[in-house]
Amino acid sequence: MARDLSLLFFAFAFCISSLEATQKNRPAAVWSEEVGITVDEEATARPVAGIEHTLRKLEAGEEAPSVQVYFRHPAEKGKENTFHCYAESFHPPKINITLLKNGIPMENVQQSDLSFKKDWTFERLVYAKVIPDGKAEFACKVEHITLPQPMIYKLDQEY
Repeated sequence: MARDLSLLFFAFAFCISSLEATQKNRPAAVWSEEVGITVDEEATARPVAGIEHTLRKLEAGEEAPSVQVYFRHPAEKGKENTFHCYAESFHPPKINITLLKNGIPMENVQQSDLSFKKDWTFERLVYAKVIPDGKAEFACKVEHITLPQPMIYKLDQEY
């Protein structure tokens, strides 16, 4: 993934550098496997400000997930519902999300494909069918490299 991002950035930077070099009659940026982008002393390969900011964040490499837990529909005792745990804005993409009922991992859990947002951070939805009884405690355990320990996000149930 990081290599794909590097290649994407290189392609973008190369296009800008080539355009600038052409306009100034100078050589463009060249690719080196060891150091990434290298540029002739007089040429510049500068990305636009928004991409530069995103790349700085990705160079740091880590963004902690923002997590939400909720039922798909308003909760009613004895009525089937879907319990969701949504994690977003995290990087790197490796994340473990476990749905818990009374502290025990749930079965028949499904998850969305891992997808990325415009800022190149990731998001994932994990969910399972449940029948709330007013007593069971639903929670989501999230493990990610940015977290010092697994975090538990409990669903507030008031119905």
